[in-house]
Amino acid sequence: MDKTISIAGTVSKWEWTNPHSFLYIDAPGAGGAVTHWRIECTSPIMLARAGFTRNSFQIGDKVTITAHPTRESLEDQLAEFMSAKWADGHELSMGGPRSGGDGGQGSTAAGVAPATLGRGS
Repeated sequence: MDKTISIAGTVSKWEWTNPHSFLYIDAPGAGGAVTHWRIECTSPIMLARAGFTRNSFQIGDKVTITAHPTRESLEDQLAEFMSAKWADGHELSMGGPRSGGDGGQGSTAAGVAPATLGRGS
């Protein structure tokens, strides 16, 4: 999976479920039509280790998602999650919380557990 895509849109649903979580994004498409994206994420435990919580995404959040597109074509466009950036500028990735100071390497603040960063629990 070398190809990555960037999807800017609005969160319409966030499923914090085993064995995989799913994020649903409504993104503007060609001609003003809305494209519905289903973003497959890893398990909640792996997401939590990277700093995500069940409350990381709220319906209506404006986000930009970086993902690997899949070859499947179902009722929604499907992609595999890599990272998220919110309209307020904070980011989380499967490498952990990101900020401008670490070059996107996913380091965390000293003494702060990854799960406490971002939007809280």
